[in-house]
Formats: sequence, structure tokens, C-alpha cells
Amino acid sequence: MEMLLAAWLPRHGWKQLWSPNALTMQFDLELLQAISDWQQGGNAREKHRRGKQLKEVASSLDPKFRQCGLVTFRKIDLKKQPLWQLLADEKLPETISAWTSSIEVAKGFKNGVPAPGSQGVILQRDPSPEGVIVNLVTLYAEPAYRQAMTICGPQISGYSNGMGRYGATQAEVVIEKDRLLPSDIYAMGGFSSEPEEIGRIIFGRDVSQEEIQVMRNALVAAGQDFGSGWVEGDAKDRALARTLEQVPMLKEIKRRQDELKRNKKASRSRS
Repeated sequence: MEMLLAAWLPRHGWKQLWSPNALTMQFDLELLQAISDWQQGGNAREKHRRGKQLKEVASSLDPKFRQCGLVTFRKIDLKKQPLWQLLADEKLPETISAWTSSIEVAKGFKNGVPAPGSQGVILQRDPSPEGVIVNLVTLYAEPAYRQAMTICGPQISGYSNGMGRYGATQAEVVIEKDRLLPSDIYAMGGFSSEPEEIGRIIFGRDVSQEEIQVMRNALVAAGQDFGSGWVEGDAKDRALARTLEQVPMLKEIKRRQDELKRNKKASRSRS
């Protein structure tokens, strides 16, 4: 039946066939397009634009689609900022972002543990309706929403790369959150054959053998060692505490480095 609808609708228009009730009227083409665009991903600028659009069109949804009763998780690859700087700034790189109610999805997202020489963290967020833009898990479980997808699918631009490709497979909840606290960090992960590299990524500088041993002891206590994997629980807490101890000193070092760069730039402009 759905295949017949998909073939018939582009020629005749879905409104001639479908008489929506109060629930299905929420799921119009504008909303479906915004969700599909969001699920396509994109660069930082595209995700920012798509996030704002999704927030706007999803604001009129039934409240049950804008809350989440489960802990949600988000993986962040630390490519541009070391962990200490994120903690010092208390800011996330993206305010509107994709979270998931599945820790396994979070750990495996975008090839899992960050590539060699990289570091990543998994954040956690306690159940709260605050900041939830749309719960795609609840939405995709709604029969009226799936009916709207079938009917409007042929009119959705990029459908096969967005909702048609991902659907509910990532257990996704779109959340607006801009503040980062140490308690938000669920796990720390990375891959490196050299512990010095992991320390450099975490602290943003070369680390001493004593600091490497502190990291190793935390890992061994959790039955792990340097290499590929996620550090959780007490081992994560110890490594995070060590990072937080270094934040004041690292902030001062960065302040001096930035000041030196500004002075050099000003000197070049005067000459």
C-alpha cells in the first residue's frame, strides 16, 4: 500500500488523499524537511543553520515529543580544543546538537574511539525537559509521524540522505545545551601507542613521567591500559581530577602565549 501511495502522490498531491487529524497535522512538510535536513549532518555552519530551523518548527509539537525521560549521551572529538580548555571555558562547541539515549551508539558514533593521536569525551545529560528541541525516538515511534513520512517522503529534498537513511537508528534526541561542567563527562577516550601523546591532547602540553604514571595507574585500576578504549567510572574521575588541577596553570600559560602573539602582531604592523 505504501509503495502505491509513493507512486501516486507525486502526480496527484498528498492533500487530495489525506485528511489529517489533530495529531497528524503537527507533522507537516516543513517539519519533516527540517528533521531530514538535520539528520543529514553537514559542516558547523550548516548544522548551526539547520539546528535553528529545527528549533523553530518543532516548537509547536506536542510536549511529549519535546522531552526525554532517559539519560542522554553525546560524543565530542577534541580536535581543535584540548579538554582542559573546554572545562575552563565551560562552553560546548555546538549549542544545538545530537544526543542519544544509547551509550553504545555514543561510543560507536563516527567510528568509535577517536583516531590515533586524538582524544574524545562522552558527555551525559540527566533526564529533563529543559533544552529538548525534539525527541526523535518518541517521534519515530509515533504511527502518525511514520504515516506522514510515507506520504510526504517524495516531496522531501535529500530524503535518502536524511531521515530516509537514518530514521530512528541513532536513538537521537536533539538538545540545546551550551554549558559544560565536569560532572557532565561520562567517559574519556582515545587511541595512542604513546602515553605522551594522550597527555599532550588532554593537557595541551608535554607531560612528565610522573603524570603519565598517574594516568596509567587510573587506567590499570579500571582494568585498562593505554591504547584504544573509553575510560569510565572511578578511573575517569581520577584522570578528570588531575586535569582540573592543571586548569589554572594552563590558563595562565595560554594567556601569556596569546599576549605574546598579540605583541608580535602589533610589532609587525608598526614596522
